[in-house]
Amino acid sequence: MTVEMSSTPEFIRQQHVDVRAAFDEGITRSIAWRKAQLLNFNKMIHENREAIYAAIYKDLGRTKMWALFGDYIPIVSDVTYLIDNLEKLTAKNKRTPDVVFLATHSAYTVKQPLGAVLIMSPWNFPVHLCLRPFAGAIAAGCTAVLKPSELSPHSSQLIYDLVNKYLDRRAFRVVLGAAPEATELLKYKWDKICFTGGGSVGKIVYKAAAEHLTPVLLELGGKSPVIVDESADIPKAARSVLNMKCANAGQICVAPDYLFVHPKVHAHFVSEISKAINEFFGPDPQKSESYGRIINNRHLHRLATLIQRQKQEAPHSSIVAGGIVDEADKYIAPTIVDNVKYGDPLMEDELFGPLLPVIEATTDEAIRFINKGDTPLALYVMSRNQKNIDYIISSTLSGGVGVNELAFHVAQLELPLGGVGASGMGNYGATYSFDAFSHERPVFVTKQTTYHYLLGKVPFSPPFNPKFVNFVDKAVYNAVGVYQPTPSALKVLATVLRLATGTGILVLVGWLFLKFAKAVQWV
Repeated sequence: MTVEMSSTPEFIRQQHVDVRAAFDEGITRSIAWRKAQLLNFNKMIHENREAIYAAIYKDLGRTKMWALFGDYIPIVSDVTYLIDNLEKLTAKNKRTPDVVFLATHSAYTVKQPLGAVLIMSPWNFPVHLCLRPFAGAIAAGCTAVLKPSELSPHSSQLIYDLVNKYLDRRAFRVVLGAAPEATELLKYKWDKICFTGGGSVGKIVYKAAAEHLTPVLLELGGKSPVIVDESADIPKAARSVLNMKCANAGQICVAPDYLFVHPKVHAHFVSEISKAINEFFGPDPQKSESYGRIINNRHLHRLATLIQRQKQEAPHSSIVAGGIVDEADKYIAPTIVDNVKYGDPLMEDELFGPLLPVIEATTDEAIRFINKGDTPLALYVMSRNQKNIDYIISSTLSGGVGVNELAFHVAQLELPLGGVGASGMGNYGATYSFDAFSHERPVFVTKQTTYHYLLGKVPFSPPFNPKFVNFVDKAVYNAVGVYQPTPSALKVLATVLRLATGTGILVLVGWLFLKFAKAVQWV
């Protein structure tokens, strides 16, 4: 499919100008307007779900089952949550001032929109990873330009058509195209850039954003490991790993990239995962309607080359299942490679395909290897030993963790999707998407009261009285001193006193302090 769009530099510049102007005009600040847009968004997804499934199938050969659970449901869940909770998310959050200011001041925080934002999404989940953060931007009150991937043209064209049909074009635009269009968009100052994709392009986005000191949300992926210890339910673990490795033909940012399997269960695991391929897809996965295809010939050639390199450069390893490539059909069979070593070709970069290296290793060996590399977007633990699970989680770092299941953590409403270090920065998903495009603004309000008048008589402003400064210094030092844990009873007492302190007490204290200050000639 060829996308025909006037994505000239002037056209792109105008999209930036228009959404910036819409934000400056205050179009998006109304909560009622935001809710109306979210309701239209919800209607857009519901009325066009079959078109979404069809576009994803044309781009990736992904079945309706995976389009349903991988794209439609996460988006609908997020937008429903945002509609139901928009007033709560945008409300003032009362904060308690310090005790000295209780009667004279109030404090709160309020989340306000960042402004005009750019959302750049990848091809592997072309609808989910574009529209899910976009829903958060709408709820937060931002205007936005979307840049979906040119590698999934059917999905990108559909997004363009639907956004223009259902949502307010003053505030929201879609730019189609490839690298030149993306590069042009990055020349402009945005109030936030959300990019989901590979690390190499993520660095380009980050560098471009730095030119304008623009904050970024980067979700970048990486080599997400699985640790299978000796206590794991091996049949279940093998099928869980295979299921997520073969979903979308392995083209998922949180797919398992490689496995560490404990020596005591290694042979059993390899046997079970090999059997599971036949259970899931039959004797010939290429004929299965449940198995997808590689996005294009370039990525297929990359994966096929890795298979050949592994055979030639790592003869100690062996392909125990799969290894079949059909370029005309953009098909690579589910491929299990056993006895892989740390320096093998399959361990160099994120695979992003249906290739699964298996390394025989103890838990401690696995942890050491994981901690030597870049921080992964996800880490999975297959174990029935809670002590071991806790040990692995506390000894490693990753964007998210799945225990005895893979990838389901990314679709939970109350859990964030995001990486750390080389796997990204920031989070999105439901509340986290709203927060990603908001600024939490602290507000401290002074009341004009008698006590404020009295407090104003004390020399807190120049010229400073040395006696007063020394008195306060010694008082604070003696009150705080070297840190010591506060007994629980005192904590309760302090809380009661804090709550009981009212205007009358503060006025009295202020009056007495003023008299004392005059007596020692501070005022």
